[in-house]
Amino acid sequence: MSESQGTSKKENDSEIDEVELGRGELTDGDERVFQALHDHPFLSRRQLELYHGRAYRMIHLHLKSLANRGWIERHNARQPWMRTRALFSLTEKGVARAAANARAKEQDYGRQMGLDLPRLEQLLVMMECVFQVRTFLLWLQQKKANWDWAMPYWDVEVDKLFDTGDESFKVPFHGAGVMVRPNGRWNMVAVELDLRRVPVEKDRERLVRFVLAQTDRRFSRPENREEFPVWVLIAQEEFRLQDYYAVLRATATAEQLPMPRAYLTTFAQMRALRDDPALPIWHSTVSGQRKALLADAVGSSSPLPIQPPWSKLRVEPQKGKQDIITWKWLADLSQGADQKLDLREVKHCAGAIALVLKPLEKRVLEEIAAHPLLTTDEMALLLRLAPWRVAEAAQRLVELDFAAEHVLPTTVRDNAPEANKPRRASERKRYLLAEGGLHYLAMIAGFQSRVERYARARGWAQGFDSLLEHWQHTHEENAFFLEMARIAEERKHELVWLSELESRLYYDYGNDSLVKVKRPRPRAEVDDSRPRSDTEAKRKNWRRSFLPDGRGTYIANGQRYEFALEIDRSRMPMAKFQRKLSEYFAAVASNILRGRGIELLRLLIVTNSWERAETLEESATKIQEKLKSAKFLPVLITTFDRLRASGIDHPIWLRAGQTSEKGSALTAAKDYSFDCFVPKPKAPREPGRVTYKS
Repeated sequence: MSESQGTSKKENDSEIDEVELGRGELTDGDERVFQALHDHPFLSRRQLELYHGRAYRMIHLHLKSLANRGWIERHNARQPWMRTRALFSLTEKGVARAAANARAKEQDYGRQMGLDLPRLEQLLVMMECVFQVRTFLLWLQQKKANWDWAMPYWDVEVDKLFDTGDESFKVPFHGAGVMVRPNGRWNMVAVELDLRRVPVEKDRERLVRFVLAQTDRRFSRPENREEFPVWVLIAQEEFRLQDYYAVLRATATAEQLPMPRAYLTTFAQMRALRDDPALPIWHSTVSGQRKALLADAVGSSSPLPIQPPWSKLRVEPQKGKQDIITWKWLADLSQGADQKLDLREVKHCAGAIALVLKPLEKRVLEEIAAHPLLTTDEMALLLRLAPWRVAEAAQRLVELDFAAEHVLPTTVRDNAPEANKPRRASERKRYLLAEGGLHYLAMIAGFQSRVERYARARGWAQGFDSLLEHWQHTHEENAFFLEMARIAEERKHELVWLSELESRLYYDYGNDSLVKVKRPRPRAEVDDSRPRSDTEAKRKNWRRSFLPDGRGTYIANGQRYEFALEIDRSRMPMAKFQRKLSEYFAAVASNILRGRGIELLRLLIVTNSWERAETLEESATKIQEKLKSAKFLPVLITTFDRLRASGIDHPIWLRAGQTSEKGSALTAAKDYSFDCFVPKPKAPREPGRVTYKS
C-alpha cells in the first residue's frame, strides 16, 4: 500500500470514528448531507447515495450524526407503492442553524428557501410524484461511458413565469433541471409525470399554457430559442402517452404555433434509465422518431445562469390550518404519535392524512373513488387482497369520514345459484366517497384546494346522488365488470375499468358532422327574432358528450379491445335509445376517438329478453346500413340470463346485422365478444404406433 493510500484510509477511518462517536465538528460528508436535505427535503437513503455517489454505510453514518444533533428527522411516507419507508428532512432546529449561517431571520429564510411548513406539507402530499421525479433526475446525474451530461441544479414542484405580451402567467412543473453538455451548451428540461388520476383531456391546462408560452418574446430570437424549456413527459402507459401528444398537437394547430420540443415515454420504459440514461426510449416531437433524451436539441450557447431559471412553487397556508401545522405536529406524526389525532377535525389537512393513513387504506380509498358502490369482497377481487384486510381498511375510512357506507337490498335474481346463500354483513355494505376523501384525492392529484375542479375532471360534478337513486343499474354494471375482471385474472390478461361517472365519450355535432343527432333545441335558439352574433353565425361544430353505462379496455396478447357497455333494463323508451345509438355512431365517426388512439370501439348491450334484443338489433342495423359503419362500431347484444348462465367469454353475443329476415334473435348465430376468447383449434391427432413383441 502506498503512503497516499494509507493516509486517505486513515482519514476515512477517523471520519467514521468521529461520526460514530458524535464528537468534534461536522465532517465534510455531514455538511454535504445536510445541504442536500436543505435543498431537497424528504430524500431517501438511496437517493442520497445517488446524489453524492457514496456508499450506503457512509450515508447512514452521516444521517446518524445529524440526527444526534437534532438537525434532521425521519418520516414514514406510507405510500403503498414505495419500497423505501424512510425519508429525511431538516427539523426546526436544522432550519434555524441554516438561517444562522446565512445571517437571516428564520421565518423569512424558510419561506425564501422553500423550507416553510406549507411547502413541506405539499411535498408530503405529492410524495407519489415527488419521489419518482427526484429519482428520475438523479438517474440523469449518473456518469456513464456514453452519458457525460452534468446537472448543476434541479428541483421539484416548481413553476416558471412567461410573458406572451397579452398576459403573464406561470406554468407549474412537477420537476425541472438544467442539463449541461461537455461543450458547455445547456438546456432546461421541465418534467411532467403522469399520475393517471384524471383524464388527460380534463387536465390539459398545463399543456395548453406550455404551448402558448412559446410566444414569449424572450425566446423569439434565434440565439435565445434554445433557452425555452424542453418538455419531458412520462406517461403511465402508451395509451395515455397518445392522449398527451394529441392535446399538444391539437393546441399547437389551433393556435397556429409549432409543436413544442418534447420527449415522451412511458413509466415502464423510463425505469430502464437506471442503468443507461442514454437509451433511445423517447418519442421526439422534433424528429418524430425514438431518440435519446435531448438528442435533437442543440443547446443554448449563452452563459449558464447563476440561479435556476424557475422558482419554487409557493403554497399559501389555508385558513384555519395555521394552528394545526407546526414543527412539533410534523415530528409527532413522523414518529407515529397519531393516536390522539382526530382526522375528522383536520380532514382538509392533507399533510396529516398523508402521514397517518396506512398504505392499504389509501389503496382502498382510491378504489372506492374509481368504482363506487362495491362491497369489500368485490374490492378485494380487484385489489387482489384478502377480504378481511379490505374490510378493516374500509371501516377505518368510514370512521374518519373519508368514505360512506350504504346498505342496499340485494338484486340477485331468484334463478341465480347465489340467491339462497346467506350473506355476510360485509357483502351487504357498499361504499361511496365522502367529503374528506374527496379533499385528499384532490390534493394528491395536484389540484390543491380546487376540489370542485377536480370533481369535474373526474366526472363527479353531479355528485353520487344519481348512483344511489339508480343503484340497481349501477349494480348490474358493477357485476358485469367484476365478472370480466375475474376472467382477466384467470387468463392472465389485463382490464382497465372506467365507471359510469368517468366513461364520457365526445363527438362533434353540427353542419360538418357525419351523424346528425336530433336534440331538443332551447327556446332561445329557436326564437328567430333574437339577433345572432357573428360568433354564432360562423360556428359550425359543437362538441357534445354522453355517458355510457361503463367503458373499459381489455388487454390480451398485446392487443387492446376498447368497448363501451349499455345496461338496458327495458325502461328506456326506444326513441331515446335510438338517439343514444346515434350518439355512439357520431362518436366513432368523429376524429376525436382516433386522436386518442381508439380505432375500433365495440358496443356491448345487455338487456332483459331476446325480444328486446331483437328490437335493439334492428335499430342498430338500420343506422349501420345508412352510414355503412358496421366495421368501426360492432354492436353486440345479449341477455342477463344468458350472461349469467354462460359467461362473458362464451359465444352468447348477437351481432347487429347478422340476423336473417326469417330468423329470430333467440335462434340466430352468436359470436364471441372479443377475438381473444375464441378457443384455438386443437392440433391434429397423430396416429399411434403399436409394437408387437414375439
